[in-house]
Parts: sequence; C-alpha cells; structure tokens
Amino acid sequence: IIKNAIFGIVLLFGAYIILNTINPNLTRIKNPNLPNAPSIGSMGTPTGKQTTGDCSISASPSAADYHVVAFTGSNEEAGAVYTWSFGDGSPSGTGQQTTHTFSTDGIYTVSLNTSATDQTTSQVTTHSCTTQETIGTGGSTSCQIPSSGACSPDGLRRYGGYCFGSGINTAAGVCQVESSGNVTVASGVDICDDGNPASYGLFQINLTDNTLTDANGNVLNCPSAFTDGPYTGSHPHCKVVNQSLYNQCAQAAETGSINIAKACSLSNDGTDWSQWGQKTRQSCGV
Repeated sequence: IIKNAIFGIVLLFGAYIILNTINPNLTRIKNPNLPNAPSIGSMGTPTGKQTTGDCSISASPSAADYHVVAFTGSNEEAGAVYTWSFGDGSPSGTGQQTTHTFSTDGIYTVSLNTSATDQTTSQVTTHSCTTQETIGTGGSTSCQIPSSGACSPDGLRRYGGYCFGSGINTAAGVCQVESSGNVTVASGVDICDDGNPASYGLFQINLTDNTLTDANGNVLNCPSAFTDGPYTGSHPHCKVVNQSLYNQCAQAAETGSINIAKACSLSNDGTDWSQWGQKTRQSCGV
C-alpha cells in the first residue's frame, strides 16, 4: 500500500510539472464564487513623499505657474487604469499622465489608484500609492518690504547685509516671503523623507545643497550630512545620515549673519535670485 501511495504521488507530481510547463493557468485552482485577492500593492503605502516600487508618482510643476503640476504614475501592470485624487476637494483625474491646477498654496496629499485586468484569468490587480505635493515655499504670501524686523532693509544691514547693495529692498522682500523675518525658522515645507527640515533661516538656505561657514570660520560640508540629496520639490528623498553635522549646519543657518552671507553669495550680491523657489521669484518679480 505504501509503495502504491508513493508511486501515485510521483505520478501526480510528474503530471503537475508537465501541465505547468505547457500552460501554468491549467494548474491554478480558482473558486469562481470567491473574490480575487488583491495584490500587495492594493494595501497602499503610508502617507508621505515616497511610494512603493510597483506604484509610483512623479510630479513636475510648470515653469510658468507653480500651481500647475503635471503628474505621472507608473506600476508594473500592463494596460492599467489610473485614477487620481489631488487632496484639494477637486474632481478626480484619470490617465497615466494628468495635469492639475491647485488654487492655493499648501501641502496636498495626492493619491493614485490603478487597476489592471489579466486577459487570461480575468483577475483584477490593484495598486494604491500616496505622496505629498508642496505648493509654494512657506513664509509670507506677498513680496512686501517690511519696515521693521530682521527682513527690513535696516534689519538685513544689522546682520551684515550691506553686500546686497542697491538690491537691498529686493532682498528684504525675498527674505519676507521666505521666513517672515523669523531668524531661526526651520522650513515647514522643505522636508526630507525622514521628517528633517532641509532649509533654515531668513533666506531658507537649503542645507542639502550648500556648505556654510560657522561663527568660528569652519567650513561645514552640509550636503554630506544627507543621503539622496539635494532636496527639491520633485525629489524630497533626502535623509540625515550625520546628525551631529546636520545640527551644526542648522545652527549656522539660524544665525542671521551666516544666513545672509550665504544668501549674498548665492544671489550674486542680490542680482540673481534664480536659486530660490518659483513662488518667491514670482512674488518678487525676480
């Protein structure tokens, strides 16, 4: 009896190998009364700026108007149907590529759901991913020249802002948009994937892309405190890998004179603000 049982198992296994080689679908047991189990991707991803590998979202703001953002989704399923939610109460979008206009600045949770039907098995595979899209850069909403405070022309000069020369008023407006005059402010918008702010201080200096010189004259290689930098609105995947250096850089950027000196350098003494965000450039006409 045992020999017959073993022989039967061998025959069954051999038949399985043959059928699976000819057509794998012949070996799949499916109960038509049970719903298809969703793929792992349909369980979604945590809210944040990263997405799963089989469902991803990329964003590209318009050069003409940062409120207009082109989104592209992707997954591993051929012929997938794409449905978008933009997190601002507007109607959903469709298509692998879609463009959306956000009416106001803010941080919006953008969600993508995809579904694809296997033409052989009729099994539906779904994926869901979520990311955050930042519209604007924080600070003030208009490029006003403050009459007092750290961002005022006199305030900038007190911190050594004579380097801006005749462009001191423009610099004051940029400073106001970026920080509202808060010398030690950490960005609430430029946030790395690990939750650490990427930009600090009056002119919101991007630590992932700039060195700083501290009060003792030491050059701080701030970008080396991160991995996966530099931070940009479309690439927020930086992470702090050297906490001590990051803290030193943040402290330096929160020092008014150091922050302004770097802003003077980056702006060519207030004549070129191209390295600042689009919102700032549009607000101040620079």
